[in-house]
Amino acid sequence: MRNTSPNVGNPKSLELQNIALSFGTLEVMSNISFSVQKGDICSIIGPNGAGKSSLLNIINGVYPILRGKVLINEKYLPKPSPYSVARLGVSRTFQNNALFKNMSVADNILTGLTKHSESNFIEDTFRIGRARNEAFCAKEKLFEILSYLKIENISKTRVGTLSYGYQKRVDLARALISKPSLLLLDEPLAGMNHIEKREMGELILDVNRSRGATIVLIEHDMGIVMDISDHIVVLNYGKKIADDEPRKIQSDPEVIAAYLGED
Repeated sequence: MRNTSPNVGNPKSLELQNIALSFGTLEVMSNISFSVQKGDICSIIGPNGAGKSSLLNIINGVYPILRGKVLINEKYLPKPSPYSVARLGVSRTFQNNALFKNMSVADNILTGLTKHSESNFIEDTFRIGRARNEAFCAKEKLFEILSYLKIENISKTRVGTLSYGYQKRVDLARALISKPSLLLLDEPLAGMNHIEKREMGELILDVNRSRGATIVLIEHDMGIVMDISDHIVVLNYGKKIADDEPRKIQSDPEVIAAYLGED
């Protein structure tokens, strides 16, 4: 279990203020407020249907909010969109690998740069100007991330032929290629065996420490969550019931009863 975050006093990478979300006339989330200090790993836990993935979709600009404010790197976004959020240095993985199964590993990873392109249609068509420079930089970034995640040997492999564990690694590579300052991970350990989970947990820690990414993590494996998190937010039916460091969350009676189980 990590000690109290050394990042207290750092700027906030993420702040949610009184967030509410509705689907049609049904309000499914209300009064969600918390912040994540730069350099922290913040885990969001709760049962299926608690609103965890919906919260990532709000941060990522996929779901429009009913009420409240989202601040990323201390910048308020009145109407966040996936494009505007990505331009502020946010990237994410998905609960169910949203990969292109008939494309190669390398081509899948390169799609992570799509929202960061500055070139226009003419430049893209004729590979001139900014498009030419971006293509060169993309190759450098691709080689670096393939090496970092130790997947150079499968770069030309069709993603649909890979094991689920390797597909999760490709999904992470796609999120990392843009060098995000804020990384959103939606159940990155789902479907993995014990060894794969341990390796992915260590990798998440390394991404945080060596690449400087602030991380917001959704995960059901409480052992990993308690080991790597600086800060944990607990949701229940679209409401926040706890928000504290792992040691205190682990001993919170309401959290124990609702999520972690009583021994």
